[in-house]
Amino acid sequence: MTDFSVTAVETIVESSDVLARVFTLMPGDVIPWHYHSESADYFFVLEGDLTIVTTDASPAVFKQGDRYQVASGVRHQVSNEALAKARFLLLQGVGRNDFIKS
Repeated sequence: MTDFSVTAVETIVESSDVLARVFTLMPGDVIPWHYHSESADYFFVLEGDLTIVTTDASPAVFKQGDRYQVASGVRHQVSNEALAKARFLLLQGVGRNDFIKS
């Protein structure tokens, strides 16, 4: 899958050009800086607060019900800096699903 560790990842759908997963991040969990060569990331916050940082924007905190898109090729980091767990649905596509650490 990837070379980082978070509390839980549940794959919902996986094909050659679309990936849907539900992530659970406990306080302090981090998905390190990375980018995707072809696919965009679409984040849908299901519970808690999710912090997303990109190279072209200041850190932003998204709450339950919020959504955010990171275009392909944009370096980004995702974390839970809150005191409670965070859960989010991540849709990746359309394009090859890769994870390039940077």
